[in-house]
Amino acid sequence: MYFHYDLINGQLKNISAYSTFVPSESWMKKNIPAVLDHEQLHFDITEYCSRKFCAEAATYDGCPHEKTKLKQLFNEVNKECDQMQQLYDDETAHGLNRDAQQQWSNKMNELLKESTDYTARK
Repeated sequence: MYFHYDLINGQLKNISAYSTFVPSESWMKKNIPAVLDHEQLHFDITEYCSRKFCAEAATYDGCPHEKTKLKQLFNEVNKECDQMQQLYDDETAHGLNRDAQQQWSNKMNELLKESTDYTARK
């Protein structure tokens, strides 16, 4: 997860966050559907956290001093994301527990539906 903002005339503008996946850095070498489903959900968790960050960042007033708050918010959400990723792996046994995997899939689908897409902010 990464974030970006512009500083225009001393005001924070165009705050955005994005989730990435770099195929060349993936350990996945074989196309195994169950494993791909598990890994896709890791990406979905990151996407949800990106949306959470942007939703909170959208409440900032744009003053230059808010750069520090913005970085702090990003670090907090990123830490929460890491914790959620670990909980997901623990509860699903890295995707081996199919029932838990389905529960997480349902949970993330709901969270993504409820969260706002952040493609256009400030």
